[in-house]
Amino acid sequence: MQKLVAESFRVKAHMIVEREQLFSNDDLKSKIYFPNYIVVRRPLNTEINEAGEWQGFIKDLKYTIRTSAVKSKAEIIQNLHSIQTKNNQKLDEVIELNSKQFPNEGLDAKISALNQKLDQSEESSKIITQKLDQVQENSKNEFEKQSKGVDALDVQVKGLDTKVLKIQDDMEFIKSSLTQLLQKYNQ
Repeated sequence: MQKLVAESFRVKAHMIVEREQLFSNDDLKSKIYFPNYIVVRRPLNTEINEAGEWQGFIKDLKYTIRTSAVKSKAEIIQNLHSIQTKNNQKLDEVIELNSKQFPNEGLDAKISALNQKLDQSEESSKIITQKLDQVQENSKNEFEKQSKGVDALDVQVKGLDTKVLKIQDDMEFIKSSLTQLLQKYNQ
């Protein structure tokens, strides 16, 4: 009996899914077809199977909705591919007819004009790359000059540091000598 009820709900769910595929966007947003509540029935036996899902018709409903959605998606994709191939074939036929009906009128002039524009753009790109190379070379030279200047300043600072240390040592020596002299003089 439970299987019969579950089967009837599965069939109803399948019919609902098929009907919903025919809805427009306005129908899908309509409160008449889709109210803000849903009726869910739990089986009397509240046991949960190993997969952690409800047993009974809700599981069948979910499965039916899932499989029908996958089938409809596959059908739509297949239809789109067939329509696309047909459209490509028709487009190729139209292109062939146009090429036969309209021979190369004025194409030579357009091609030569395009070639001239291409040559001009190539020349301008060459000029731009040359200028860019010059700018890079100039910036590289400036950087090298600055780094040499910084290195020279580092050498000078190190020399000054050693001189300052020598002066400090001399000052300490003079200071100690003066203190010794003063001590001897005071005694």
